This record gives sequence, C-alpha cells and structure tokens, in this order.
Amino acid sequence: MLDLTSYKSVEKCLIKDPIMLAAETTLLEAANTMASLKRTCELQDKTSDALEVNSSRASCILVMAGQQLQGIVTERDLLKWVILDQNWQQITLKQIMTTPVISLTWDQSLTPLHISQLLQKHRIRHLPVLDTEGKLFGLITHRLLRGVIEPVHLLRLRFVKEVMVSRVVYGAPQQSMWHLAKVMMECRVGSIVIVKPHPTLEQAWFPLGIVTEQDILHLRSLDVDLQKITAEQTMTRPTKIAVHRSLIEAKQLMERHQTHRLIVVGEHHELLGLVTQSNLLEAMNQNEMYGLVSFLEQQIKERTQELDRLNQKLRQEVQERKKAENRIRQLSLTDELTGVYNRRGFFMLVEQELSLLERQKLPFSLFFFDVDNLKTINDHLGHGVGDRVIVDAAQILRDSFRRADILARLGGDEFTCFAPVNQAEADLICQRLQAAIANFNQQQQRPYQLSISTGYASYTEFPANASLRTLLKQADEKMYRNKRQRKQGRQSACDDTPRPNTTKQNTDPDYLPKQSLNL
Repeated sequence: MLDLTSYKSVEKCLIKDPIMLAAETTLLEAANTMASLKRTCELQDKTSDALEVNSSRASCILVMAGQQLQGIVTERDLLKWVILDQNWQQITLKQIMTTPVISLTWDQSLTPLHISQLLQKHRIRHLPVLDTEGKLFGLITHRLLRGVIEPVHLLRLRFVKEVMVSRVVYGAPQQSMWHLAKVMMECRVGSIVIVKPHPTLEQAWFPLGIVTEQDILHLRSLDVDLQKITAEQTMTRPTKIAVHRSLIEAKQLMERHQTHRLIVVGEHHELLGLVTQSNLLEAMNQNEMYGLVSFLEQQIKERTQELDRLNQKLRQEVQERKKAENRIRQLSLTDELTGVYNRRGFFMLVEQELSLLERQKLPFSLFFFDVDNLKTINDHLGHGVGDRVIVDAAQILRDSFRRADILARLGGDEFTCFAPVNQAEADLICQRLQAAIANFNQQQQRPYQLSISTGYASYTEFPANASLRTLLKQADEKMYRNKRQRKQGRQSACDDTPRPNTTKQNTDPDYLPKQSLNL
C-alpha cells in the first residue's frame, strides 16, 4: 500500500541530482544546460519514470556556493530576461536568482500532504531539501509530487469543469514570440493559447495551438530572433479535452501525450479553459485522502489488465524505435567532405518527415542548389580549390537554414534542403542566402567569386500520389529554369548569383577573368 502519510512516499518525488551551477554561470550557459537535458528527455522511453524526473530537473537551476544553496532560477525567471533582450553572455545567474530560497530540512516526519501545503502556501513549484548540516539533499517539484498524490484525488470522480482555469491568456498566430513572452511575464502565466475566431459561434475562439515558457527558452538558447518568429511557426498542436470529461481521463490524456496542459473545449470545439497538472494538485482535498487509500488499491487492480496491455504496446513501439535508430547509426548518412547529410541520409530522414507532414497536412518546401562552374574551377585552379568551394558553399547553406531543416549534398556540385516552411518563408530564405553569398564574396579572400543557382518548390500539403524523387525533380527543374534566365540577363526572385568582378563589361555569366573565377 502507498502510504501518503509516510516519508517513504516523499522519496518517490525527490530529485537527488538537480541542475546545480555556480553563481558566475552566464544565462546562455544555463539555458543551454536546461535545453540539453530537455533534448535527453525527448529521446527517453516515454513509459520510463526517468522521463518525468529529468523533465522536472530541467525546469529550474539551483545556484550553489560550494555545497551551500545560494539561490534558485526557474524557467519563468529566464523568460523575464528573454523579454529584456539583453546579452545573455554578459548576465550571470547571481544577477537574476531568487534569494533567500524557501527550503525545508529532510526528516522522516515529512509527508506528501505536508509538502503540498508548503508549495501552495508560498505559491512555488520547486522546493529544495537540505540535510541537517544545511547542505543540499535534493529537490522536490510540483510535477513529481502530483505523480504521488494525484491518483487519490482523481478517484473522487470529479470533472474537468470543476478545476479548469476559465480565464485563459490567448494570442494570435501572427504575433511574434517576443510579444508572447512579454505577455506571459505581464500575466504571470506559463503558456498562451493561440486562437482564431470560431467559424460558427459568435464571440468564441477556436484553439489552434499553444506556446509555453519552455518553447521560448528553447528558441532563445538557439539564439533565434524572437521578434522575427511568429506563434504560428513554433506553436505546439493543442491537446484538447471536452469540458464534461472526468479528471481520470484528463490524467490519462496528459500521460499519453506527454504534456502538462490540456485545452478545455465545448461541444463545438470552442475554447472554454485550461487544465494543468498544477490545477490537479491544487484541487487536492486533504480531508478525503486518508479514507481513500484502500479504495485506490482496489481501483488500481481493476485497471491492471488494461494498463498492462497499453504498456506492452508502448514497449513494442519503443523496441521498434530503438531498432530503427540502430539501423540509422549503422549507415553512413553524412557527406565526408562537408559534414552535411549525403543522398542516403537525406532520403531516409525526409521520407520520415513527409509521412508526418502528410498526416498533419502541413506546408513544406524543397530546395535544389547547384554550385556554378565547379568543373572550370577544378580545371584552372585544381581539385583542392574545388573542394574548398564545395565546403564554402555548404557552410553558407548551413548558416542560411535552421538546425531542424535537412540539408544534404546529393553529389558533385548539387545540394538540396528540406524545410517545413511555406512559400513566403522560402522566399525569405532565398533572400538570406543571396545576402550571405554577397557578403562572403566581399569579405573572403578567395581566388573565385562564389555563385549558387537556386530553385525551390513549395507545397501547402503533401501532393497526392507523389514521391520524394518527384518533388526533388520539380525543384531541380526550377533551379535550371532560374539558371537559364540568368544567362539571358534576367534575375529571378530566387537568384543569388553575384556578377563577376571584371575590369571590362561582359554579359556572359560563365566568363572567367584571369585573376578571379566566378563560381
């Protein structure tokens, strides 16, 4: 029996190895540490207890002076400095940490009920635990505490409408992530629901997605300009629950989708509220817990068969995923010269992405690039310089796309890239690439002028009866069409080719002056 009045239950929600950093650590280093741990969570077995533990570890940083606790920094504290838009390499944890820290001393009289009351009293989500000598013993978070005491609360057969938050902070898809971060700080919330007007109901909103503190901090750790990224580009698809559903169903839905928030909707899928793990924890009625422990065991036994079936299915999925990951590691997926994906890696990864986009009906673009005049460079300056050209081109292309985009060298002078962006965003990428090439040619002392022919094809959703090879061929054809137009003296919208620097006028784009080769 799980005794919720015993300190042994507290041990189940105690993190023995929280993130601990020195006060002199910069915000950039701290954000990268948290982001790295969150990426580890994404690769873990979704049924593993370690997943929830690591997710809680990544939600705050304990600032230490030797073995003594000096302060605490949470995701919400970091969010405040995202809005201020200052240099995170010059700001340290000491400047933003909360001190003194609310903590408690570990002893065998502690119970989940006692800790729950302490969290609610001080309105905090993280509670450091010290030993009798004042040294850090561990960390307790509201997430892990909920995992210990929430099942008893759910057995009261209460409903989502009883605990949901009706006053939801919402935003529009076109608003920038910087604006949403500012709203989060002003309203003191951890998430914003992205909405549009309801298509059939007046004065009602239809939920499109959700943006959280973690999303904003992840983008900031990647040094993304939050004022240029919109909610529509980064929001997570919402996990919805009907207002009449029970809290048991809410708990199961949270676990199934590995989320801490559910969007509550009405009969016509209109936005009604939000229910979070914190809501479930705060709704705990202490007076009813003592008499329901035996009932909890009975309910768990009744659900054992169904849970075993789901766990078996999840284990099979995990095993299949591990087998797939092992196959990927066994294959050579990268180009040796440039470090980007090769043809095999590109097709393997993009086909997986396309299957996902096909189900969700999301837009994407496929780019095709050709490094101009590589053969001429090899003939005049040697293959060593030709390799340098390929490496330069790959680096510029890599800098022009996001890390999540799939860039590959197909072979020789041909590159391609898959990006989940629409046509307008693809045009911006082309402009960014054009500027990068012009800047490279101006600043780098190379015996050639870099030139890349570009073409892309954008799709609002995956075309019916199409294959990746078909889509790649369409982008290839557009690239060669742009190349022909350049030779005829007409610059295309996606033409990023700088003109040769020559002392005499020459309209032939393949013209090569003696001192400078146009690549």
